[in-house]
Amino acid sequence: MNKTLSSRKIFSWGSLALATSLLVSLIVPTAQAATYSLPNPPTKVTSYLGVRGVVVKWTPGADVDPGVTGYVVSAGAGSCPIFVPVNRNSIVTMPVVAGQPAGTPVVQAVNAYGFSKPAASSKSYTAAQLATVASSSNKAVQVLQHSDLHGAIEVGGSFGQRYLLAIGRQIV
Repeated sequence: MNKTLSSRKIFSWGSLALATSLLVSLIVPTAQAATYSLPNPPTKVTSYLGVRGVVVKWTPGADVDPGVTGYVVSAGAGSCPIFVPVNRNSIVTMPVVAGQPAGTPVVQAVNAYGFSKPAASSKSYTAAQLATVASSSNKAVQVLQHSDLHGAIEVGGSFGQRYLLAIGRQIV
């Protein structure tokens, strides 16, 4: 009889442990890994010549986490990339610089992890076509970061005149 009572106590404690572990596993949420990725490229990229430049439209790609923060639109060498915030309805007019070579507009989505693959417009433009919407008031400017200079700043006449361009005025 002593042996049967001992077996019942062990079975009871085992059943209690099993029930407790099942209850805890149902109550405590399990950890799941979040998936983060580069943005998907835009789709249906189209463009046409407008009065003030090349008008580029696109459809945003599928949603990812983290979400898209904007788009970079460019047309290759000689064009100036434009950042378009995500809330700008997926359309932008790219100004054309006089003398800009031929090009095809491309759009890339941007999020916290980087850039999507480029999505090209269904239409390309020759230099002659771009010249019809070019403006002499549009200027190509290259902005260098401090790291781009690599300590090669010269002082004196060989580096050129020092000018400060501010809001279209030249200050000597």
